[in-house]
Amino acid sequence: MQKMCEWCKKKYQAPPSRKRRACSRGHAFLLLAVDNFWSRVTKSRGCWSWRGAKSWGYGRIGFGKAHRFSWELHFGPIPKGLFVLHKCDNRQCTNPRHLFLGTQADNLRDMALKGRSASGERNARAKLTDRTVKLVRQARAKGETLAAIGSRFGVSATTVLRAVRRECWR
Repeated sequence: MQKMCEWCKKKYQAPPSRKRRACSRGHAFLLLAVDNFWSRVTKSRGCWSWRGAKSWGYGRIGFGKAHRFSWELHFGPIPKGLFVLHKCDNRQCTNPRHLFLGTQADNLRDMALKGRSASGERNARAKLTDRTVKLVRQARAKGETLAAIGSRFGVSATTVLRAVRRECWR
């Protein structure tokens, strides 16, 4: 059966099964995805809230994250190796004016600047506390060895050295 693609207006042969509803370029699927996207977005002056499914706080659309789909819808494909980041720090936001492209390093830097990284005591793997780091630094200032300090606090000499040098626990 011949059908016409709603997107490119070209005729295509519709297969007997209903699994594929698109021309050879996949345009019908794109139209369905765009309709699906807009049916789940609430626009406002600021953030455009996602009302659909969520995963880890990010809006989910059938094949990916809603903010990434919004970027591609408004600006085109995302270059390989880049991430779509939020200026507004709202994971549910799909407003293209609130999005920007960046590398993984940009993403981590942005997270740290916004205070969302788990550093110090907030890090689940931290073995020292703010209080014990002060004690470690005081002990080292008095001339105690790194190994002795590490043994007392249950950490390695390297961890003690990094805390003393402020490479961690700044």
